[in-house]
Amino acid sequence: ARDYASSDWDVRNRFVASYVYEMPFFQNNSSRAVQTLLANWQVNGITTLQNGFPINVGIGQDIVNTGVGHQRPDLIGTPSADCGSGNLTNCITKSAYAMPTPYNYGTAGRNMLRGPGLVTFDASLFKNIPISERWKFQFRAEFFNFFNTPAFSNPSSTFGTSSFGTVGSTKGNNREIQFAGKIIF
Repeated sequence: ARDYASSDWDVRNRFVASYVYEMPFFQNNSSRAVQTLLANWQVNGITTLQNGFPINVGIGQDIVNTGVGHQRPDLIGTPSADCGSGNLTNCITKSAYAMPTPYNYGTAGRNMLRGPGLVTFDASLFKNIPISERWKFQFRAEFFNFFNTPAFSNPSSTFGTSSFGTVGSTKGNNREIQFAGKIIF
């Protein structure tokens, strides 16, 4: 019964919104210079919000003496995980777990906790410049992880180690900016 749990890749809640807005300003301006500089801009974005992946607390020793399988500690309190938001150490409540007695499986269930979630905003700005009736040039400025929000990985979940409950890496990229040009015909 302790192995009945969410899968390792289970994400309970995920929201993704994509949006495009073509700016209607200066489309019918009589000045060609004003139209070339200020008209035909487009703003795009993708927003992603999701809960974290499950955390499976285990032990790095073969307490049961079987030589196989992932063994877990005893559950002696209320487990909780508070990772991210500037809290990168002691994310998992250590006092909720204890090492099992020799030759006994631990009482903690599988994937009882959740790791840090993900909040990402990608944005882009396009400028379409007409060349002829059929041809146009598109300038693109694209910003991935626009606000440079870190996406933290799950903390170390091996009970009894010095790194237990410590987030040691990120699972996403830092802000990336790229510029491009494209001919549309």
